[in-house]
Amino acid sequence: MKGSQTMFRSNALFLVFALAAVTVQGASAPMPAATPEEIIALAHRTYDYVARSVPEKDLAALKDELAIDEKWYADAKKSNDAREMRNAVRELRSVRRRILFKHPDLQFKKLLGAKIRTIREAKRMTQEQLGEKLGYSGRMVSKFENATDHLKIGTLFHIA
Repeated sequence: MKGSQTMFRSNALFLVFALAAVTVQGASAPMPAATPEEIIALAHRTYDYVARSVPEKDLAALKDELAIDEKWYADAKKSNDAREMRNAVRELRSVRRRILFKHPDLQFKKLLGAKIRTIREAKRMTQEQLGEKLGYSGRMVSKFENATDHLKIGTLFHIA
C-alpha cells in the first residue's frame, strides 16, 4: 500500500504542476481581442518586468527580436498589408512568451520535465517506452523532459 500511496502522491504533485503551468500559460497569453498596439505595449512591459530579475546579456537577443518585429509590424501597417501585419503580431506574441519564460519564477516547463523524468524512472521505463505509450518518439520525450519542447495538455493527463 505504501508504494501505491507514494506513486499517487507523485502523480498528484505532477498534476498540480501541470495545472499551474496551464494557468500561467493562459494568463500570460494576450487576449485574442487585443489590438496589435496593445500587444506591442504588453511585450515591452513584459520585457521590463523580466529585465528586473534576469541579466541584460541573457535578454539582449530577445530585445533585438522585439525591435525587429515591432519595425516589421510598423512597415506592414504603412503598406496596409494585412497578412504581414498578422505574421508580425504572431511573431511579437512568440517573442513575448520567450521573454516571459526567461523569468526564473516562470520556468514551469523545467519543473514539469523533471517531474516527467521522475515518474518515468519510478516506473522503470525508458524514454522510448513512454514515447510509445503516448504516441511520441523517445526523442520527443527527451525534449519534454529537458524543457526544449512544449507538451500538449492531453499528453500531461496520459502521463499522470
